[in-house]
Amino acid sequence: MHFSLHRRWSPWKIGFWAVLLVSGLAYARSLDGVFIWDDHQIMSGSAIGGGKRSTDCFTRPFLNNYYRPLVSASFYLERPLFGQTPLLYHQTNVLLHVLTTAVLIGLLFSAFRRRSVALLGGLLFALQPAQVSAVAWIGGRTDSLCALWMALFAWSLVCGVQSEGRRRTVLIGASLLAFTAAVFTKEQMLPAILLVPLAFWCWGRQEHGWRRTAVIHTLPFALPALLFLVLWLLLVPRPPSEVEDSLTYVLTQSLRTITYYALLLFAPTPQWMHTMSLGGFVRAGTLPVAAGAVIALLTIWLLIRWLRREPAAAWFLAYIPLTLLLVSNLYPVPSMLVTPYRAGVAGIGAAALMAWAVVRLGDWLLQRSALTERRETITPASAQLLRAYALPGIAAAALALWWGGLTLWGTGLWKNEEKAARVFVRYDPDSIWARYNLTSALLNSRKHHEAIHHMETMLSRLFGSEAWRDSRNVVHMIQKDHRLRARVHEMQGTRIDTGQWFSDLYARLGYACLETGNIARARTAFEVGSNLSERAAENHAGLGECAFKEGKFEEAARWLRLTVAEDATYDRARSMLGKTYAELGRWKEARDQFYILTRRIPWSNNAYIEMAKAQMQLGDRQGAIATLEAAARNAPAHQTVKEMLTALRADSASL
Repeated sequence: MHFSLHRRWSPWKIGFWAVLLVSGLAYARSLDGVFIWDDHQIMSGSAIGGGKRSTDCFTRPFLNNYYRPLVSASFYLERPLFGQTPLLYHQTNVLLHVLTTAVLIGLLFSAFRRRSVALLGGLLFALQPAQVSAVAWIGGRTDSLCALWMALFAWSLVCGVQSEGRRRTVLIGASLLAFTAAVFTKEQMLPAILLVPLAFWCWGRQEHGWRRTAVIHTLPFALPALLFLVLWLLLVPRPPSEVEDSLTYVLTQSLRTITYYALLLFAPTPQWMHTMSLGGFVRAGTLPVAAGAVIALLTIWLLIRWLRREPAAAWFLAYIPLTLLLVSNLYPVPSMLVTPYRAGVAGIGAAALMAWAVVRLGDWLLQRSALTERRETITPASAQLLRAYALPGIAAAALALWWGGLTLWGTGLWKNEEKAARVFVRYDPDSIWARYNLTSALLNSRKHHEAIHHMETMLSRLFGSEAWRDSRNVVHMIQKDHRLRARVHEMQGTRIDTGQWFSDLYARLGYACLETGNIARARTAFEVGSNLSERAAENHAGLGECAFKEGKFEEAARWLRLTVAEDATYDRARSMLGKTYAELGRWKEARDQFYILTRRIPWSNNAYIEMAKAQMQLGDRQGAIATLEAAARNAPAHQTVKEMLTALRADSASL
């Protein structure tokens, strides 16, 4: 059988596979990234309430604040296969992005009937900077998976509306399944149900009785939406009503949010790719608010205009605000005010509009060129075509290069927690989330002085001054200052207990100061933190450690006893309590504390060693030998255990 090479490798097919190749290569640098932030909870199963059974994915909230059963199921199924190998989870994210790009190309061709729009739109989506955090970060799976469902929903919907009879039924049914999957992947997609009747307006108006047909085909989409809402209300904790903002404030923040997402989608820069707060927009005054109002009004005007003249473009224009509506801060979201990955799904609409606009510009220039040549002289059609599409071609190449450069650069930043947090702090210094995560990474790396600097900077930005240093007033301010609590909610989430959050932050500051030897400063931080929450075990333990380092062992014992009474699993405090009893010569109590530790953490050599020392002080040599032998069995016995065990056996033999 003879095959035509031209037919097998047409420009359309070459372009299609080239775009898919680019979409995968753009994220190759993310494959050697490690687990960061939420990834640790996902891998341990705590993100879905333990995740011990498959039913947990559908009956427990995801990351405590959401109902996203398909995301939970995705990681639940992968954990037994991939274990603790981040490369394989990254591969899944990249594969999802490649598949979404392929589906989007099909969607754009069905919607616009232009291969140029389809390929350019696919390329722009493949390189879109708004996708970086959704694809390069394992935890961004929510948005990369949701983007695939939404692309399938849109493609089957558009094709279904354009079809008739049984084919329409099958395609609309496929669209319903994809919409259901999208909603159960991320609640943000609920308003997208309005895209169903809008699709009939844009592609099916020529059909007799299209309005009735639109209603009939839209009603089934309401069923999964209602089911999702019921399950959300039953399974997800209700947000606290601690902060109530005025309507003016809510609208102002929403307009700033509109401005941010418009910049990220249509004019991306490193700053917009790494913004997690609206602090910079607040400092900019009324300009971002006014810009948001203009963008909203322009969107409405263009939608009305395009519904008559450019219905396909109108549908994709409506797609963007509908997929961003629930994260536009008209209603309090459970986490940060803005995040780049939330725009990942909306990026489908943005890529479609940008590609259509570039090709439409070429059509307009070609039309003008033809009219001019007709009046003056005749030129070859190929020359007219080349001249008309030169400018759009340059624009498309510039877009692809700029977006591709940003994506390649941004992807390389998601390597580890410290590197990622540093770039977020650099471009969004107001982000409490970014600084908090950076201090965690710095403390883990034992960079205590730098961690203290960032924690103090964070407190100064939250309080708007150095008032956080005044321990006499800080408790009152945190409990009574509405705007201070609001700033925490804006940057950390509405479900944060502000008193507990500040208590934990002061405990973290106190321990960092302890590590640098500044006991007085650490004590002040622990004292403030202990007054901010009823659950202040870390601060009580910190006060105990401060007293221990100052040689005040009775005071240290009081604080540490209180700590283990509050939290029996606080092993560091129990170890310190055992050492404190040893300093006081209360060897029996010291032995009892270390005995509990050897049962809780049988792999800890130090617990066995300290327990054996206490037993030796009590004259129980055989008990000490048994303890050290248990250490040799249960923990990797290091040199001290071996030396102590050898010495004790020798002493016992000589006796």
